[in-house]
Amino acid sequence: TGKTSTAELYYYHAKSKFFDDGNYEKYGEVLIDLANVCFRRSLFETSRQLISEAMIVFNDHKIESARGIDAILKLGDTFALENDIERAWAMYSLVARIAIDNEDYSLCATSMIRLANVSQNYQQRVDNYRNAIAIHQEYLDPKSMSVASCMINLGYALQGTGEYGESRDVLLKAKIMGDELGNNDPDFTYQIYEKLADLEKNEGNYKSAKNYSEKALQIARQIENPIYECTCLVTLANISHLMLDNQQSERYNELVLDVATQNNLPRYIGQYYSRAAQIALDRNMVDVAKLYLEKEQDLCYKNELLYDAMFSELFLARILLDENDIKGMENLLKGRELAERLGIFDGQKLALDLLVNQLMKFGNYNEALVLNNELIKSLENRSGSKHALSVALHNSGLCLYYDSRAEESLEYFAKSEEISKHLEDKHHHCLLLANMGRAHLNLGNREDSKFYFDRALELAHENELTNLVSQIEKEIGSN
Repeated sequence: TGKTSTAELYYYHAKSKFFDDGNYEKYGEVLIDLANVCFRRSLFETSRQLISEAMIVFNDHKIESARGIDAILKLGDTFALENDIERAWAMYSLVARIAIDNEDYSLCATSMIRLANVSQNYQQRVDNYRNAIAIHQEYLDPKSMSVASCMINLGYALQGTGEYGESRDVLLKAKIMGDELGNNDPDFTYQIYEKLADLEKNEGNYKSAKNYSEKALQIARQIENPIYECTCLVTLANISHLMLDNQQSERYNELVLDVATQNNLPRYIGQYYSRAAQIALDRNMVDVAKLYLEKEQDLCYKNELLYDAMFSELFLARILLDENDIKGMENLLKGRELAERLGIFDGQKLALDLLVNQLMKFGNYNEALVLNNELIKSLENRSGSKHALSVALHNSGLCLYYDSRAEESLEYFAKSEEISKHLEDKHHHCLLLANMGRAHLNLGNREDSKFYFDRALELAHENELTNLVSQIEKEIGSN
């Protein structure tokens, strides 16, 4: 029911009783139950110690227990959540060998899912999850909580390969299957809401994303899991920023720091620094933002959090390059190298965006257009985020517009606008409409220009985009 503190108390009573009674099999199993509670509360070192003690008990008393396999899997899980991929892979591979030797199809599917979880390649993840589901369909129960859980993982992996529509379908099917099976595991429901929130955020559907994330946060607090809580708070801080609610974003971010500090979670302390840097930047406190990012990078490299270090390098690169500080190229190249090494498409995309902006800044519009069109092709091939595709199309249009090719720019702007009008990012849509107005004005199409400027102004007023309102009104007045 999520009352982990109460569960822990009962397990300690049971542990003492079984030990006093000399029931070592039950004693060992209770140690594993306690390890699971500690795992849920992110007490990974304590969890590992309890599992190790249980394995010694089973070995010393020659007890064959299926709980021993559970213990090895859970041991792998503790390593995985601390980004110790090699040791996690070793634990899961051991279970996979045991499963194959014993022709245990259920354990084969379980170990395949765990190995997929720690794979650095999203396509490999998708393939492994599909294989695990295929094993269930051929040899086991095709409709079970194991299948539903695997579908959650598949849904998330599909986001990594850019297949957002299928990702949403798979996640919602997993929820339906769980409901039909009478599932009451809050952890299962949390996973669905958290991944749906991430999906909707990436698609630019911020209200839906916020709704899902708030539901996930309620569950995280119910089951007393600080990692889950931090994950939701970081997501909510980011969504609030995207919705231009900076005060709410800051409130969520301060909660991230509180929870992460109390539970010694360096990754989320680093993410607090990243969001604090963005808040400082929004307030034009550029030097403060740089200091926060430098703190984040020190923490990330110290704790081998290379994924977070990658984004921090690219964030700092953007700030420095905006200031025409050539040192920003060093951060950009570091971030890009990490993205390539880790195979992180979002990092590769962000690095490419920064390079395109630099080329445009120095008037290299043709080279910028070539690079940006490569990005568009990648997004289209991956069936990637509609929001990212709309932004990329917009940027190619800008390359052409600034290269005095306004008529060609309108082709890209029109494609971008067809996507953006269905998204919740009205700031992006408003900028796009205004640029369409500028392109038509450049071509002497005054009526078309007025039509798009008027639409942009109306949208800016509706969404209280004050800066854009004054900018567009000034352009309409001067033209």
